[in-house]
Amino acid sequence: MKTYWDAIFQQHWEMYDPSFSGNRIRLPGTTNEAIRKVELELGLEFPPEFHDCYLAANGFGIDRLLLVPVEQIPSFISSSRTWLGADHQHIADRFFPFIDNEYGPTGYFLEEDGTLSDYMFVAVQERYHNDPRFDPDAFMEPSAQSIGSYLTC
Repeated sequence: MKTYWDAIFQQHWEMYDPSFSGNRIRLPGTTNEAIRKVELELGLEFPPEFHDCYLAANGFGIDRLLLVPVEQIPSFISSSRTWLGADHQHIADRFFPFIDNEYGPTGYFLEEDGTLSDYMFVAVQERYHNDPRFDPDAFMEPSAQSIGSYLTC
């Protein structure tokens, strides 16, 4: 498990900071207990890949955290839902972001059957805020099928 995430984090750094000019951040992994505490607070169960990733690093990025530390996820979800819910509460209530991307918060979407999507979504802020021609519900864009593929795309 650790080697897998080591390689993904290294690949991300090499792709987005090839000159090693940024501050590469990787916080120590969290515990299963800390993840379960957040799951209970949110009323859902994250997929196994989420657990594996957070056990390897409880925060990751370049110059700032891209992967939000697990204990900060509830407040990150709340702040993301605040701006999203101003006009689209029905979407905001189902969005569980944990990646703080410059393009918009990224994470899972709660399906109508109560399970988390098997795909990650990004709330594309530029389109949502700046272009009224877009369908107001179409700013949630599929992003990646896994955390690993998100970090290496």
